[in-house]
Amino acid sequence: MTQGQRETHTVSQNVVALNLKGAQSTIAPLTTLERVQLDLLQKLQRTLVLEELVALFSEQLQQLVPHDSYCYLYRDLTVRTTHPQRASHNARYNLTLDDQYLGEMVLYRQTRFDESELHLIESLLGTLVYPLRNTLLYQDAVNAAMTDALTGAGNKRAFDYNLHREVALARRHRTELSLIMFDVDWFKRINDTYGHAAGDEVLREMSELVRDNLRQTDQLFRFGGEEFVVLLGKTNLPQARLVAERIRTAVANYTFLKGKEDIRTSISAGITHLQAGDTRDTLIRRADDALYEAKRSGRNRVMAAAQPRAADQL
Repeated sequence: MTQGQRETHTVSQNVVALNLKGAQSTIAPLTTLERVQLDLLQKLQRTLVLEELVALFSEQLQQLVPHDSYCYLYRDLTVRTTHPQRASHNARYNLTLDDQYLGEMVLYRQTRFDESELHLIESLLGTLVYPLRNTLLYQDAVNAAMTDALTGAGNKRAFDYNLHREVALARRHRTELSLIMFDVDWFKRINDTYGHAAGDEVLREMSELVRDNLRQTDQLFRFGGEEFVVLLGKTNLPQARLVAERIRTAVANYTFLKGKEDIRTSISAGITHLQAGDTRDTLIRRADDALYEAKRSGRNRVMAAAQPRAADQL
């Protein structure tokens, strides 16, 4: 038990009716609460972006139940306040709809939540669960459309979308953005020697190995064939080199299809970072040129891209 208030509740559509009855005498007439719920539902139905949905719910709840910060957790996703504050008290809610688990919502603040506030939170969370389920289903569909079926990495479509987004964020907030492009050395030889099924398994295992050596914020994509790209937000070139070398070392020391074919291989990687005036094409071209140089220089190495020419920055 942590210091201060820490209560865990389960919110499902089945308990909303009871919560409404309990709320009438301590908070507001039922008709008022119903209007609040209807207004909230209309606002929540305007987005299918999870971060926006959770932030909007918190914003609307803030008017009725002040809180310092929030955190929503679902599977491997965490959506939290941009600048979370330490708080002495929290209230936790497991969200379900038709016996389907929809995650956990946690609200934080310095003062204790009283019973009337807890009833109101539960009632409004009962309104959240429907748009939340729709958003999660939509997110699953988007993820499936943007995931490479073989490796589980993002596909080319996902890379294009996220590169555009990361470049925009880096320029808006004036932060660094780096890119690693790597491919498997002598991959054709693996296919020719062990067969394409073994080659596919090498790519699957490699994707998992690379993810294990990335930071939580790094993004891995299969660019095509045996070629992959890693997007590194808020990362300068020296930091990108450290990440690339960590990946290269992990692959060089790993045995693929262990106990079966016991395949050893390596990767070559090119790294670059966002420059003023860069387009998607110039950024990718520099990384690709650096990858080519790594291949030409003997493979199993990381090469940084040359500084962009003046013409590239026009």
